[in-house]
Amino acid sequence: MKRFIYKNITSRPLWVNILWAIGAMLLLLLLFVLSMNWLTQ
Repeated sequence: MKRFIYKNITSRPLWVNILWAIGAMLLLLLLFVLSMNWLTQ
């Protein structure tokens, strides 16, 4: 079972990696916008 999970993680499809990248970028953008709003208040 452990090996199956490990194989699943290592052989992730490309779209999963793309979704992760987009999600991370959106999160960083959100944090940036929030910090800018906080600084300009």
